[in-house]
Formats: sequence, structure tokens, C-alpha cells
Amino acid sequence: MNNYKSKKFKTNQGFSLLEVILIVAIFLVLAASSTSLVVTKTSEEDLDVKAREVVDIIARARNYAMTGYFGDAWGIKVLDADSVCVDTGTGDCILLFKGSDYSARNSGYDELVNFDSGVYIESAEENEFYFNKISGWLTTTTDKQTIILKSNFGEQKTVTTTAVGLVFYGD
Repeated sequence: MNNYKSKKFKTNQGFSLLEVILIVAIFLVLAASSTSLVVTKTSEEDLDVKAREVVDIIARARNYAMTGYFGDAWGIKVLDADSVCVDTGTGDCILLFKGSDYSARNSGYDELVNFDSGVYIESAEENEFYFNKISGWLTTTTDKQTIILKSNFGEQKTVTTTAVGLVFYGD
């Protein structure tokens, strides 16, 4: 037999209030951190999607002009807080129109990229440009056009259209 006296140790069968509060606090910190990361990632993805949509609509305007689609030039109008923009939180949109003058366009050919409240157009970016029929080149007084898109979380993307009509975006 064993000569040692066995000692009974008293064991707790639960958590103390302090331990519970500590566990809850750690859980809340982790939950808040992950929510912040998800929101930021979602914001970046929304901004990227909108930038791609803008590139697509500008490329369509250029392609329509190059092919002589409906026998006309095709243009882009950047609208900031405008009533033409349908059901958006910001009233911002990019409009593809038939012709070389937005005010004289036939609205039956309009195509829109609308912006919701998470992504918007930089307020100083309201502009208009169009592509020459057949050549597809920009017919403006500048060598390129830029459109700045921003998110509510401070990120931004710039969509650039070169003089020869190439369209791309970046940070």
C-alpha cells in the first residue's frame, strides 16, 4: 500500500463571475474585429465591382462608336447628385448616350451605371465626353478622361480613358 496520505483537493464545478466576464469580453473583441474586416473587404469588393461596371460602359460607348452602331458617335456623362440617376442613395450615375451632345441625346438609347450609398462619384467629377464615330478616339480637348470612385470607408479607384479610347482602372 501507499504510505502517502491522499489529500482531497476541492475543485470548482464552474466559472467565476470574473472568468465569465473575461470570456465574454474576448468574444466581443474578436467579433468586432472580424465584423470590421468583413465590412472593409465588402467595401473594397463593391468599389472594385463598380469600377469594372464603369470600365464596361465606357468600353461599350467606344465600341458602339467604332462600329457605327445606329450611325452615330456615343458619349459618356458623369452625373453627380442628379435626378436622371434612378433610385440611388447618392444620386450618382454614369450614363452612356447616343450622340456627341448629352443635352441633345435621344434618351431611348441611354444605359446607366447607378451607384448606391456605399460607392459614389467624387463630387468634382461631373463631366461629359464622347467617342468619334469609326475611329473610337476621344473627341475632347484633353488627352484623357478620369472618373474617381470612392467608398464610404475611404478607398478610391480611378477609371481612366486614354485619347485613343483605351479604358482601365486602378487605385
